[in-house]
Parts: sequence; C-alpha cells; structure tokens
Amino acid sequence: GGVNAVLNRLVFGAVCGGTVGASIGVMNAGWEARLSSSTALDPLYRSIARYSLLFSGYFSAYHGLKQGIRVYLPEWRKLDMPAAAVLAMAPLAAVRGLRRLLPYAAALVALDAFNSLDDDDDD
Repeated sequence: GGVNAVLNRLVFGAVCGGTVGASIGVMNAGWEARLSSSTALDPLYRSIARYSLLFSGYFSAYHGLKQGIRVYLPEWRKLDMPAAAVLAMAPLAAVRGLRRLLPYAAALVALDAFNSLDDDDDD
C-alpha cells in the first residue's frame, strides 16, 4: 500500500543518510582536530552523531517526500525528485551554518537520480 511504501522509503533514507552523515562527521572531526591540540574522542563522537542525525533526517525526508509524491500525486511523477530535493534541502539552505552541507545533500540526490535512471516502475 501507499503508506507502507512511504514508510519503507523513510527508513531507507534514514539508514543511507545516517551512514553518509557519519562519514562526513569523521571528516569534519578530522578537520577540527587539525585546528585543535586536543586528542579527546568526545569531539569525534559528537561530530559523528550530529552529522549522522542531520543527514538521516534529510535523506529520510527526501525519500519520504519523493515516494509520497509518487503514491499520492501520480500526476507529478516527473517532478518527484526535484520537488522532494527542493523541499528537503530548504532547511539546510535556511540555516547559515548548514549551507556548507548542501553539496553533500545534492550529491545524495544525484546518486539517487543515477540509480533511478532505469527505474520503469512506479513503486
């Protein structure tokens, strides 16, 4: 059904986004460690948690919106990806400190678009 399809995409987006966010968190912590003399692991864990949650929420929202459009607004099928991307990226664009993450968010959408090139079904 429609609700299950949307929920499945929400979970998928959360898992994928969380994994990407953890990777970004490790990179960010590495950059911060170069600027600091601290060797404590707390900043690393905080960075991983922060970016994992952020990208988990972002990519979950993107996939949920995209699937919701497919299920509930089939006439918008050709615009599902760009519409979902704009709506999901809006909070990142609105917060000055998060704008630097927009290229990563766009890369996730680009990977999804590439993966969907031969997707003929309306799942």
